Amino acid sequence: MRHFFQRLEHCDHRHRPRAYPRSRLLTAIIHRLGFIDSLFFRNGARHGFDGWLHTDFPSPALAFKDEELLATVAGAAKRALEADLGRALEPDEELSHLFDPNAWRKDDRKLLGLWRAPLATNLGRRNGTRELILDTVREHPDRLVVRTGALATRVVLNGERRAVAVEYVEGRHLYRADPSADGGGQLPPARRAAASAEVIVSAGAFNTPQLLKLSGIGPADELAQHGIEVKLDLPGVGENLQDRYEVGVVSRMTQDFTLLRGASWRAPAEGEKPDNFYSEWLGGEGPYTTNGVALAVIRNSGETELPDVFVFALPSYFKGYFPHYSSAITDQHDKFTWAVLKAHTDNRAGSVRLRSADPRDTPLVDFRYFDEGDGGPGDLDAVVDGVK
Repeated sequence: MRHFFQRLEHCDHRHRPRAYPRSRLLTAIIHRLGFIDSLFFRNGARHGFDGWLHTDFPSPALAFKDEELLATVAGAAKRALEADLGRALEPDEELSHLFDPNAWRKDDRKLLGLWRAPLATNLGRRNGTRELILDTVREHPDRLVVRTGALATRVVLNGERRAVAVEYVEGRHLYRADPSADGGGQLPPARRAAASAEVIVSAGAFNTPQLLKLSGIGPADELAQHGIEVKLDLPGVGENLQDRYEVGVVSRMTQDFTLLRGASWRAPAEGEKPDNFYSEWLGGEGPYTTNGVALAVIRNSGETELPDVFVFALPSYFKGYFPHYSSAITDQHDKFTWAVLKAHTDNRAGSVRLRSADPRDTPLVDFRYFDEGDGGPGDLDAVVDGVK
């Protein structure tokens, strides 16, 4: 997977390694000078520099503008490294890996420790697959057509095994997960996009199995329950759903963080004067260029030798995702959150099942967390350990 990461990454937080001289003698001398070689020529961290996904780190100078934030982060860093992880506050043994969790390592156990949190930003603005798709449409309008306001309803099969087309309906707010969905009425007439080579189903962990089942691919008994013709009996479709666990530990500080005073956390309305942070953001600077993560600690829970708990600090209020959660984050400037994430979960008992044969209905998603699933006590113990 590292090969693909290097292809897609455009690393902005490192200097691009220089090309070796054409002279074999000079190149040999550089190789002998290991420090010079690793610092200027060798891409030991194996970052990419020609891809479409820009990566960067937030400016550490932002924390120095707030004494309380700096003291909180520094104290947590010292304890995390000395008391919890058993080593003093010092950089990794390789200069190229300094506080960079995405640097290449042969041994994942070297990820244990204190890190900066990478960002997928370009000059302080988010970038991702959306920007890649829009750029591709602009550059190659004859090669890629993007349809919005369209809901895929099924994959059309030629016989049992070959996908030859996708059917979809056009209209806004059709899917009932949309708060603006009208809820009822007849489906618009189906349209069909035929495949000349292949059909790629990339609808996420919930809607991919839903779409396959609507197409007749899945557990025969479940499909028959909803009156769907069975094209291919595959009991595993919609099973083995896995998730990471996440919990926020929120503290109230004695005063507002000075770094956040005056932040509205939104673009100005028409005719409204923007706050100072928004003006800074337009120039690629300030708190709005970050996701707010001030510190990250990677550790293992004791259930495994590999890193499986990621804990990061936010000078804001965050206890989970719910409607309007972002307003709660931005309304209070005296909260500090440790977010605890458990990866490599043992629980694989979750499922995605059809609610009905109507493609507008959301599926029934059941994660079967902790003792409802098949992961044993290890997952819960790891989360508790991260909270402690």
